[in-house]
Amino acid sequence: NALLKTLEEPPTHSLFILCTTELHKVPETIVSRCTQIQFTKATTEEMRRAFERVIKGEETTVEEGALEYLAKAVDGSFRDGVKILDQAISNSSNLMLQDLQEIVSGSRGYMIDKLLQAMIAKDGVLALFELNEGVQKGVDLSYLILSLMRGLRDKLIVGEVGGEIIKLIYSLDEVARKLATSLDAELLIQVAILEWCGGGVSKSQITNSPILKSESQSSDHSPKIALGSELKPQGEGKSAWMVMKEKIKSGKPIEQNPHSRKVADDQGDTIAEAMAIFSN
Repeated sequence: NALLKTLEEPPTHSLFILCTTELHKVPETIVSRCTQIQFTKATTEEMRRAFERVIKGEETTVEEGALEYLAKAVDGSFRDGVKILDQAISNSSNLMLQDLQEIVSGSRGYMIDKLLQAMIAKDGVLALFELNEGVQKGVDLSYLILSLMRGLRDKLIVGEVGGEIIKLIYSLDEVARKLATSLDAELLIQVAILEWCGGGVSKSQITNSPILKSESQSSDHSPKIALGSELKPQGEGKSAWMVMKEKIKSGKPIEQNPHSRKVADDQGDTIAEAMAIFSN
C-alpha cells in the first residue's frame, strides 16, 4: 500500500524505474500505474557494432569474422561480450578468432560442424569420435551442447533438416539441465548421441574405429598396484602375481633382496611385504 501511494503521488523531483524479467509476477495494481517499456534482445549486428567501438577505443586490430563469432556466442549479452573482449585484448594487441574461441569454448580451433553433421546423419561412431575430440581439446560441454542446439535450430528454420530434429533438440536441452549435477557429464552426452542415432555401436564398428577401440580396451577399471615400475611377467609369460601364488602353494621360500626385506621388517604389514616381494 505504501508503494502504491508513492506511485500514485510521486514527488516532483523523483523518477521511479522498476525492472524485471518476469512481468507476469508483478501485481496488476502496480503494472497499471506504470508506463511499460519492453527491452528486446540485441541483434547480432547491434552487438558487433558495439564491440567495434570497444576495439576502436582500445586501438586494437581484430581478425575478420572474430567479432561476428563473439556476437553470436554471447547471445545478446553486452556485458559478457565486453568481458570476453577485455580478457582477449589483455593478452594480445592483435585480436584473433582463435583467441575468442579459446575463451568462449575453452578450446582453440575446435568447431562443432563435423559433430553437427554426424548427428544429423545419425552416424553414432563419427559423432562419438567428434565428441571425444572436443573433450580431449578441453571444450566446455555446456557450450558444446548450446552450440549444437543453435546449429540444429538454424538448419531447421532454413529447412535443411526435418521436424524430427526437434526431438534431438529437446533431448540435448534435458542433458544441459543435468550437466551441473552429473558425476559424468560426457557420459550423458554419449547416451543422448546413441539414443538419437538409433541404439548402440556394434562390435565391428568399435574394431574399425581407433578411438572407440581404445576406449573399449581401457574400460577395465579394476584396481592395479604400481610399485615404481610396472610389474614384469616372470617365467613363461606368467605375471608376478601368478609366480608368487605358485611359490606359496608349493611351499617354496619367497626370496627378497636386503633392501626389500628391511622395508617389510620396518613396516610389518602385508602391504609392505607385497611391496618387498614385487620390488625384486
